[in-house]
Amino acid sequence: MIPASLFFAVFGEGALEVRALDLSPEAFSFRLAKGRRPGGSLTAWFYHPEAARWAKAAAETAPCTLLESGRDWDTWRCSVSDPAFSKEAGALSRTILTYVRLWQEGDAAGMEEQFSHFREDGADAKTLREKEKRWLLETRAIALPEGLRLGVLLSSPFLWQTYEKEGITAFWRFYRDAFLEGKGETLPAPAFLHLGSPFCPRLFPPAGELEEILDRMKAEGIHSVAVLSPMRESETEKIAERLVALETWAEKNGAVLETECNDLGELMLIRERGYTHLAPTAGVLLGKRRKDPRLPFLPGYDPRHLETTTMDDPLYQELFPFGRSAVETLDYVPRIPFGRGTLYGPYYATNVSGLCPLLAAEHTGDRGAQRIGDACAFDCEHNAFLYPDAERLAGIGNAILGFSGDAFCTEKLARARDLGADRLVLNFPGGAL
Repeated sequence: MIPASLFFAVFGEGALEVRALDLSPEAFSFRLAKGRRPGGSLTAWFYHPEAARWAKAAAETAPCTLLESGRDWDTWRCSVSDPAFSKEAGALSRTILTYVRLWQEGDAAGMEEQFSHFREDGADAKTLREKEKRWLLETRAIALPEGLRLGVLLSSPFLWQTYEKEGITAFWRFYRDAFLEGKGETLPAPAFLHLGSPFCPRLFPPAGELEEILDRMKAEGIHSVAVLSPMRESETEKIAERLVALETWAEKNGAVLETECNDLGELMLIRERGYTHLAPTAGVLLGKRRKDPRLPFLPGYDPRHLETTTMDDPLYQELFPFGRSAVETLDYVPRIPFGRGTLYGPYYATNVSGLCPLLAAEHTGDRGAQRIGDACAFDCEHNAFLYPDAERLAGIGNAILGFSGDAFCTEKLARARDLGADRLVLNFPGGAL
């Protein structure tokens, strides 16, 4: 499949956007849900990474042929007789082949020279904390609009152990000084603490420690939220054990514990096992949406390309009726599926792997040599993959995270509140990075 960040096509007036399964100078194939048919004019977009720009090819007619009919989708092939399409498709094919060759040869310098227009920007920053301070310089003092409450994501042992040891007052003072660099002096102490990682299954307290942390939150009047990560089939039992621990604690304390699911399998486990003290909500990874920062620069850009999520589908909401959803703040105001939600910021996920490149680099020296079952020493608390400053990216554990410069814009926070968000959760990665 050709990544949508390199090529995508739009039929008609933008109502139908497709990704390509394959691409040639004369045609491309794609899939559609059963019952949908392509038609109308075609606009194809090709990205040139060496110049950081998009190129367009358009055709008034683009005949499509049904190649294969499946149970849930159909595969189509679109033929395009247009010199601009042929030229751009050929250029993109050569670009992809060049990338594959350089990757196979392990030529990192060659890949940077060929595909990145950034050069050593921010290379003198040795830690993610230093980069965050630069990024926060452009941020005004953070003020929460009325009706929006504050939370903090405890996504690493360092963070949840610091809270459990110090309590909310000392922890909030430390967190604000460490991560907000004078920008959060007027913010109230968090009313919510979200415990766990939306991305990595290893970043969750073991049972005994979990109970102690939840007990402290209850004693201090903090609303606790358990955050579950995606799960492999082999990890189903581990997630099931966590759900048992959470249900047991909640039942013992006469509470209903908000449980944020980032895998539909977790919702099904809660349903099937009849847990009445867990209230499942939709995590950030369930609301799939486009996060490509280049899209707003496309001619004819439609904000629906960014704002729409998979959870907006009425059938999705009927099959998976969550009480609320979590979305990540970007440089625009997102929709809030289900009309009630949590807004995470300033970080958002651009890529999440089932394996951990940071762990692979620690074990083998090669971030691409990932294996299941490697022992984890939580190296993500001390190290990160750093990128040029202008990209505002960081590789933390098994995720590549982007930093939103507008995450704390008061006007945008107020707009998100009006759309249904009632909580802003700070999600700075923990540790001494």
